[in-house]
Amino acid sequence: MVARVALLLMICEAKRVFYILEQPQGSLLQFHPRFQEFLGMVRKLFRISVQMKDFGAPSQKSTWLYSGSLASSQQALCHLQFAFRC
Repeated sequence: MVARVALLLMICEAKRVFYILEQPQGSLLQFHPRFQEFLGMVRKLFRISVQMKDFGAPSQKSTWLYSGSLASSQQALCHLQFAFRC
């Protein structure tokens, strides 16, 4: 499954498509060989920490959001938080 995600992320990077990948903070994704290969191919990859309670979840589960664009990631995060609070 990680290999498929890495391939999709590579395609998004090549086509300059905005993406956000969500992973629990305890995830081992970042250590997978295919994800490491992806990291070696991208110019920049940003990682933002969020709490699931900010989106209406009953728990405080910590989550990583990965994206190739920091400004877009922060803007999308603001829109998501606003949408879930409406």
